[in-house]
Amino acid sequence: LSGGICRAILELFYAQAVTTTTIMVAAPGALRRSRDWKVERLAEMAGLHLQLSGGLPLSSRRQARSLVDNTGRFVPRSELSQVDPADIEHEWRLQVEAVSELLGRLPSHLDSHHGVHHLPNCLDVYIALASEFNLPVRRGDDVTGRRVKAAGVAGSDEVIYDWTAHGFGAERLMEMLASTAARMSGCGTVEVVSHPGFNDSYLESASSLNKLREADMYALREIAEDHWLERHGFELRTFQ
Repeated sequence: LSGGICRAILELFYAQAVTTTTIMVAAPGALRRSRDWKVERLAEMAGLHLQLSGGLPLSSRRQARSLVDNTGRFVPRSELSQVDPADIEHEWRLQVEAVSELLGRLPSHLDSHHGVHHLPNCLDVYIALASEFNLPVRRGDDVTGRRVKAAGVAGSDEVIYDWTAHGFGAERLMEMLASTAARMSGCGTVEVVSHPGFNDSYLESASSLNKLREADMYALREIAEDHWLERHGFELRTFQ
C-alpha cells in the first residue's frame, strides 16, 4: 500500500520476526511498488491478499458488471454481499495471474482484504480457487474456517484478528498467543494478522491506519529479539 509498508515488511523478514506477507495487486500503485521492492525475492513467503475493495478492479465493467461500477471502480463494500460469484471469480482469477507474474510462481497462500472471504457469495469462490491451485488459506476456527477445512483446504487453525492496529504492544500479543495455544492444547497453527509499516506521507493520505502500523512493527520486532516464541514452544512457519 505504500513504500513505508514495504520497507517495514522487508525489515521484519530480515529480523526473522515474520514468515509471510500478502500482496495486494489492485491497490493504487501496488504493481509498480511490488516491482520496485523486488517482491520476487519473497516468492515462497508471499501470498495474495484478494481484494474487492480498496483499489481499482482488474476487471472491466463489461467483464464483471455486478462488481464494477460505471466509473470502473469496485462497488461499495456495503453492496459486496450482492455481487454475482461469477464476477468475483473473474476478478480474483485476474489477481492470481497478476501476483503469479510478479512472483514467478503461484502465491504461497490466499487471504482477503477487509475479510471479504467471510461473505457467503465470496467463500465458495475462495474455496474453489484454493482447491484448484492447491493453495493454503487464512482459515481459522470459526464458521468460515470449518467450511474451508471440510473442503479439504489447508490453512491456519486459529487466527488472531483483534491484536493488530490497536497499539497493544508486544506484551498483549504474547498473552493472546499463550491463551490461544492453551485452548488448542499446544497443537496447531496460529496466524497473527498484523499491519506493520513505517508511516509516510502517502500512507497518511491513503489509509486511516497509519501511525498504529509502527506500533505493530516494533512489537513484532521486540518479540523476535527476545526469542519469546522459541522459549514458549512456538515454531515460526510459512504457509507452504
